Formats: sequence, C-alpha cells, structure tokens
Amino acid sequence: MREQSNVWNAVFAILGTAGTLLSAQAATSRQKLDALIASSDQEVRTGDNLKLPPGGDWHARYKESDFPVVKKVDDSVFLYQMPHPTIKGWLVNSLIVVTTDGVVIVEGQTDGVKLVEAAKKLSLLPIKYLIVGSPHGDHGEMQMASMPGADKITFIGHAITKWWFENDSKIPNRSGELPNIVKINEVVGGLPEDPTKPPPHITKVLKLGNEEFDIMFMGRAHAGPDLQTYMPRHKILWLSESFESRQLPSMGDSSYPSEWIAMLKEAALMKNVDNYLGAHGFMDSPAINKEELVNDIRVLEQTFTEGKRLRGMGIRIDEVPKYWHFGSNATLFFADAALPDITAIYWELENKLPGCPPCRPRRWQGGGDTAVLPAR
Repeated sequence: MREQSNVWNAVFAILGTAGTLLSAQAATSRQKLDALIASSDQEVRTGDNLKLPPGGDWHARYKESDFPVVKKVDDSVFLYQMPHPTIKGWLVNSLIVVTTDGVVIVEGQTDGVKLVEAAKKLSLLPIKYLIVGSPHGDHGEMQMASMPGADKITFIGHAITKWWFENDSKIPNRSGELPNIVKINEVVGGLPEDPTKPPPHITKVLKLGNEEFDIMFMGRAHAGPDLQTYMPRHKILWLSESFESRQLPSMGDSSYPSEWIAMLKEAALMKNVDNYLGAHGFMDSPAINKEELVNDIRVLEQTFTEGKRLRGMGIRIDEVPKYWHFGSNATLFFADAALPDITAIYWELENKLPGCPPCRPRRWQGGGDTAVLPAR
C-alpha cells in the first residue's frame, strides 16, 4: 500500500516481510556468515582497520574540544557524534541527511540544540523529520521535545516507542513535574497482541525530496522497539543501538539477546548495503564498519554462550562476577556492563524476559514489568 501524504509533503508506504527488498552484503549466505563468526574467538581486524586504536573509548581519537564531531559519510549524509552524557568514553551517534526538500535526522541526542545547530550549518532547509531508532534516554527521550523547532518536526517511531513515551510523560520527575516528552507523530508497526512475543517485521518507507528512507522494525534487539533505517540511494544501513562498534555490546536488562543476534545476522545478509552505521562507537570506512559489524555479532554470541555456561553450572546471578570468563572480550570497552548482559541472558533462558511493552523492568519509571497495556 502506498499513499501520498498532503500534510507532510512526503510519501509513506507500509511493507510486510513478504517480498523483502534486501538480502545479502556483509556475507553472501548464512552459512558463510556463521563460518566467518566462528573463525575466531576474538575480534578480527585487517587492512586499514589495524592502523586504528582497537578500543571504543573516544579519548583514543578525540579531545573534548573536538565535539560535536561531524563527518561526511556520503553525498548529503553526515555522521554526528557526541560524548555519552553519563558514561565516560562512550559515543552517541546520529545521522543528518540533507534532501532537496528538507533535512532528516536519524536518532536523537540529549543536546538537541547542538544537533540542530549542526544541521543548520549543513543546510538552510528546515528539519522535517526525526526518526527515533532507540527510545532510550541517551538518545534524547527527555530532551527532543525542547529541540529548537521541535513543533515543526515530525517524529517517527515504533508503536511501542509511542506507548513508552506517552507512559513516561505521565510520571512526575524528581521535581514533581511531568516531563516534556516528545510525541511520536508517525508510527511504524503496532502494539503486539501478546507483548511477550516480538511484533511482526515491518517497513515504513518515507520519501522526501530526492531521498528514500526505509524505516524497518527487524526484531527486538538492544531496546525492544528498535528501528533500523536503510537509505537505498546511498546503500547505507543505519542499525541504531543494535550496532555498537568496538565495545562489549550493552544488552542491559531491557534487551532481547538471541533476537538481537538474529536481527544483526539478518542485517549482515541484506543485499545492496555498502555501509553499516550504528548509534554507539566509532564509525569508519565502509570496509571497516563491515568488519566491526561481524565483530559485534561475534562478541554478542560469545557473551550469550558464557551466560548459558554459567547458568548451566548453577551459578546465581549475584555470583556471576566471580565466575565469568570472557577471554579476550574481558578487556573490551564497556566490559563492566557484563553483569546486566548476563542478567538478560539468564532471564531469556528462564523465560522471564519482560513483555514489550514495557520492555524495561528496571528503567521504566512507572513500574516496569508490572505495567498494564492500554485498552485496545
């Protein structure tokens, strides 16, 4: 189904999983991808990738005064990077895409003022859309509504993200005031009938000016209602928080470990993708990013295997730090997040992962897995 939107001067379409548009690039088959992942028990770097610092801490490449870092990725496509607001050394990434009819931002930031300033330096055209790939706070849940010109921006997110934001907006902050959380204006997908099961894969196509954005829900990953965005003109696949380069990926206790791994493998097998970009970590040349995506999947699988081993030994979750063994992954940036990573794996193996929504038992201010879905 395809329809012209008179209100937003853009074309939207909804595509189901049948007749998938994409199918292979980082590897040409699932068998070859699995063999590549299994070929090493540690991260693999070759060619120009060997010339770069292996760690994910931004201090290895940047100074505080360098931020925001804005890098041209392709014609009219720019990577925007800022330090994480609370985690030392972590990068938070967005994309700024300049079309002939306005600007599209993919992924929010906690400092929306600087993000808008950067966009204005790249184009005099207004920001028309912001695609909310991740609903987490480090991507601006509490700040996007106060971005300059936010009232003129259409915010696109999954139906679960819309539910998430609406519920958080009803919970007073520490000052007793209701937070000003942005409203999702355009929705991708719907709320699942059974929140314990993943919603169906779906793609919403946005056309603005000379650009097309295929906004995809490919499965629950780091956050739950994760959205990935493919730009066919540039052959770029934005993997939001699902791709965290040069670090131990943060499963936390709001992630869906095996679904995340499966989603990244699906992404790695998509055709017509020349460059993979993500919302955390360094992003480099297309060849290096492809190598780091495979490393990301490798580390996720190894972490999942370690979680299964520990649970199989009968190790209680509070005793996990005494027994875990990550091998070379123990020195990865963000390895201190391993305990919540293992927690999510234990929960999955015990069928205790939260439904989605609410997706996040610890982080949801309104009660987490005790939340009740709105009346349908």
